Amino acid sequence: MFDIIPILLQASSANATAATQTLASTFSNPQNLASGLYIYIIETITVVLSLLMVIAVSLQVARGYFLRILRKFTLRLTADLWWLVFIILRDLMVLLTVLLGLVVFMPAIDMAYPVAVPFEPLGVVLYAFALVLILTKDTDESAKYDTMVTKLLGAGTGLYLIGVIAVTETPLSLAVMPSTVSASSGNIWGFFYNTFSSLSNPALYMYSFYISFALLAIAGILALKWSFGQKESKPTITPKPVVNSAPAPAATSPALQPLPPKSSDTQSAAVPKKI
Repeated sequence: MFDIIPILLQASSANATAATQTLASTFSNPQNLASGLYIYIIETITVVLSLLMVIAVSLQVARGYFLRILRKFTLRLTADLWWLVFIILRDLMVLLTVLLGLVVFMPAIDMAYPVAVPFEPLGVVLYAFALVLILTKDTDESAKYDTMVTKLLGAGTGLYLIGVIAVTETPLSLAVMPSTVSASSGNIWGFFYNTFSSLSNPALYMYSFYISFALLAIAGILALKWSFGQKESKPTITPKPVVNSAPAPAATSPALQPLPPKSSDTQSAAVPKKI
């Protein structure tokens, strides 16, 4: 039993030596270091996008829960703050997803990192249309538009997660699998990676890029059209109140003429009084 301990120590020492040599070669070559950092950033954004999508669709689905809790508040201020937090969190998650999701439309990234096409780009496009719907319509007051937002967010999240799990993470999954399981063998991992990866299928990537980018441009045009249309309904500036006071007489205004005296006053003024 104790004979296996030296073998394990030797294996661990060999692995540590190999890892050290790999790190040394990486840091000695700036190009490898820049490439590794580039892939690390893209991988981080991909994971963050997945989390943002899950949070956004979870908040949208939990809208009924927030409304149920809202009715339990007795103070109007507390209820307003509760609803405001829900609205800000949901809309912020959707906005951040669209902004960070623009990364999957960069051609340089798709040629260096296995982006799942058309799953990931279409997921971001659906979130963009959901954001436009939130901006242009009062989705919280209309059951029809609220259902449309829920469907768009749910479909976008599903497409993106399928692409990340089945395509983007395939190299990492194959690295821990037996040597008999590879991307070239007839398994589900190899099928998804060879068919829907931007590195393995450049033709599908180009078609997906054109279609997804066109849909994203349509969503942007709709948002701009709504933004320009809001100028007509801007509130007017309230004028300052003016005090109603009589105007001062002008310098050239004629002098006021006294009223003519009455007849009795005229007679009393003409006849002097006796002393």
